Amino acid sequence: MRADTAGNTPNAWSAPIPDDPELRAYRSSATPLQYNPFSPSPFGLIPMAPVLTSLTPSSGPATVFSSVVITGSGFSNVGPLTVRFGSQATTFTIDSDTQITAISPTGTGTVNVTVTVELDGTSNSLPYTYV
Repeated sequence: MRADTAGNTPNAWSAPIPDDPELRAYRSSATPLQYNPFSPSPFGLIPMAPVLTSLTPSSGPATVFSSVVITGSGFSNVGPLTVRFGSQATTFTIDSDTQITAISPTGTGTVNVTVTVELDGTSNSLPYTYV
């Protein structure tokens, strides 16, 4: 067992998960697991942060709001989420555990898109370019 040394999640810990058939459904090879007392899992285990794999489209207009589909994992049943384009939080809907539809705010240049779960940390970032 180890403490969360990254400082992303207060009072969190992670541990190797034994190869037990009852726990197998709660294992993820993509992300480490941590104990979370608010988890819907009966074992209190959930992924530490969402993982982003793609943005469609990955660019859009600078002065007009547009829909962007974010694909990845860890989007549902994890608590409050925030989607950011750079430093700007935006409106979004959770379509499934693997898809979010967000509205890109106005902006310029290239910004990093991230998804943050309040208790579990921030995803990897993907670039979005304003044209």
